[in-house]
Amino acid sequence: MPFSYTTHHPIAPGEKVRVVVELEATQEAARGTFTLKLWSQARGGRSELFDEVSFP
Repeated sequence: MPFSYTTHHPIAPGEKVRVVVELEATQEAARGTFTLKLWSQARGGRSELFDEVSFP
């Protein structure tokens, strides 16, 4: 279920931002916990993994 989100500026270390994830899934597919991966589109950009993400 890939998606794309672009900010108008890079998120600085320590800066807090709200991330909203919206996707279409059946109730059965949305159950449980997931790993959310956010990454930079810049060459050599880093990524962050967030474990135990759940959807209401």
